[in-house]
Amino acid sequence: MKKLEIVGLTKQFGDIAANDGVDFDLNEGEVHAIIGENGAGKTTLMKCIYGLYAPDGGEIFYEGKKFSFHSIHESIKNGIGMVHQHFMLVPNMTVLENIMLGLKSERAPFLDQKKVSAQVTGLMETYQIRVELHQEIRNLSVGAQQKVEILKALYRKSSLLILDEPTAVLTPQEIEELFAFIRQYTGKGNAVVLITHKLDEILEISDRITVMRAGKSVGTYQRKEIKDKNELAVKMVGENIELLVKKEKTGRDSRTPVLQVKNLVVKDNRGLRAVNGVTFNLYQGEIVGVAGVSGNGQTELAEALAGLRKPGAGSMMLGEENISTLNPRERQKRNIRYIPEDRHKHGLILDFSVKDNLLLGRYYQEPCSSGGKLNHTYNDSFARKKVEEYHVLTPDVNARAAHLSGGNQQKLILARELAVPPQVLIAAQPTRGLDVAATKFVQRWILKQKEAGTAVLYISTELEEIFDMSDRIMVLYHGDIVGVFDAGAVDLWTVGLLMAGRR
Repeated sequence: MKKLEIVGLTKQFGDIAANDGVDFDLNEGEVHAIIGENGAGKTTLMKCIYGLYAPDGGEIFYEGKKFSFHSIHESIKNGIGMVHQHFMLVPNMTVLENIMLGLKSERAPFLDQKKVSAQVTGLMETYQIRVELHQEIRNLSVGAQQKVEILKALYRKSSLLILDEPTAVLTPQEIEELFAFIRQYTGKGNAVVLITHKLDEILEISDRITVMRAGKSVGTYQRKEIKDKNELAVKMVGENIELLVKKEKTGRDSRTPVLQVKNLVVKDNRGLRAVNGVTFNLYQGEIVGVAGVSGNGQTELAEALAGLRKPGAGSMMLGEENISTLNPRERQKRNIRYIPEDRHKHGLILDFSVKDNLLLGRYYQEPCSSGGKLNHTYNDSFARKKVEEYHVLTPDVNARAAHLSGGNQQKLILARELAVPPQVLIAAQPTRGLDVAATKFVQRWILKQKEAGTAVLYISTELEEIFDMSDRIMVLYHGDIVGVFDAGAVDLWTVGLLMAGRR
């Protein structure tokens, strides 16, 4: 029986059709995956179902009846739950308080925590979900926070669960637990809509797969119809993509590290230690992948190396020079380049043009400027050349960076940071939020730097990506290095255990 049916749904944002006549259906007891490139309209479609957006056209039928409610409250009341990619939890409240939040208590104006606790404990026993109900959210791992979001939906009697990029920040063990829950949940007749860019996971867990492109649904397939992830990638982007990263074996000279980090201590924004006296070397022509669950010191480490965060102790040596006190500009002059994890906050000035963003960090130098005046002829030519070289899709170099897609914004950052061959490249979550095609583009350019002799620190919460790209893998947990391995000498499972603090 159909749990949900969407017929010709449209959703406009100004002149842009985020959803353009989309058809989609979901059966009871089914996992239906939706895939597509960035901007294909996947999340917009789900937000229309969940009540965050009101569709501009089309019809939605839920459990055989026309869907006429377009608010989150009404969707939840009718059994629709959604676990967002960025969790909707209050950090300084407990697990139980977050689960109860927004619901009317039977003992109003008082809370009935004892009764709710018993009901939630029953749900945890049914689905083998383990989390401490009286622990504050801010003290939980990312994987545990996701379990809280799932418990919120289960407590509200969800029978249709929308999961938006649910495995993006999970360890392999946590992914296995999530998939066990999905199978048990759908085994009871409930339904799941899964949005993810991880093609292997789609093939493992889904019953059907819908492909979206440019706001339209362009095909729905039974899982058994799809041979492998290469076929799935072709259906998604409409052309062949080389999914395998061709990584040349490193030829590093173990005697001459480019960057030496010794006993480095870095504090977070609260003044607490985020990096606990770490020591490591980076060598010419190698990629060291930093694996770890988000929030284990990766951000603070990257910012300290880039000169954006002052270290509390320890040293950073570039060759024979101590660069620990150098500001970001001085480090850039020494060809230390940085791809930040948040391209909107730290990678671009969104209100600036494509050209002006390309000039950041070099506008004051010749030939970009001379005698305090910008060289517009050179700068226009430089910007057009980089836009062409890095395939940045933009109307022209004077268009605002805010108007570019996420993938093109990341290409713009790459073009700027790699304009001069780096001696050291710090790449923090360089493919976060990118589709398959944009991800492979970014990875190929970073591999080119390695092959040219750059020492690369590659930080990612995507464990498979770490294995694909790295010569060595360094695992961070609570700000400590808990393991360093040659990439071919360790497996995903072992690194996943270390990421979770288990030996």
